[in-house]
Amino acid sequence: MYTPVTSHRPARSPSRPHKVLHLDPHPLYRLGLRSLLDGKATLLQLHEAHSLGEARRLCHEHGDFDLVLMETELTDSSGLAGAVQLKANAPMTRIALLCERPNPQICHQAMRHGLAGALDKQSPAHELLIALRALLRGEEYWPIPSQQGAELPHLTPRQLDVLTLLVQGQQNKAISEVLGMAQGTVRIHVSAILKALGAKNRTQAGITALQLGLIRPEGEVLRPVAQPTVREGLGFPAAMAMAV
Repeated sequence: MYTPVTSHRPARSPSRPHKVLHLDPHPLYRLGLRSLLDGKATLLQLHEAHSLGEARRLCHEHGDFDLVLMETELTDSSGLAGAVQLKANAPMTRIALLCERPNPQICHQAMRHGLAGALDKQSPAHELLIALRALLRGEEYWPIPSQQGAELPHLTPRQLDVLTLLVQGQQNKAISEVLGMAQGTVRIHVSAILKALGAKNRTQAGITALQLGLIRPEGEVLRPVAQPTVREGLGFPAAMAMAV
């Protein structure tokens, strides 16, 4: 398990869309990410490249991207070599690897080369969205061990309500407005949720909640799941939007 680190990249103007480059030699994977983000990220410009050479050309034409999501096995590069090359050419661009079941070794190597994270291409859509949202906030994102099959922590109905909105990417102010509680109370609930889930930050809490089944994706809606001896928490019909 890794501790997220905040990048010191200069702040982006809120009115400027995030520029994201998806580098993958497989058309189906590029289509998949495009479809996943369609309608969920209004302030995001998605560019695509099929090779390292094309990615370098796009970086030269468009300037630094806010984020590059990069497959490790390309037609003109393999492993971390391409990511290191691209990072050298565009040092202000944050790069995250896309690979199947990223192992600790490749994650540690990527960290040493200044990359921003590693995403598992086999992850469910909601987990990928949480990871992407964290990366666009300037955090690093590294895989955490699967929590499937682990014992469910006990959360109160109100904590489940807070957790549901937290997984959707809502910040404390928005959560307090939706639930009608003080921001200080929200902070207390968030701290208790992180402790119960053994999470170091909100992103880890969201991934763990989905893996444990505490939050159930229903189409584009996230709803809390009832726990034994605890009444079912309220569901919120808010779409899982990219709150970046």
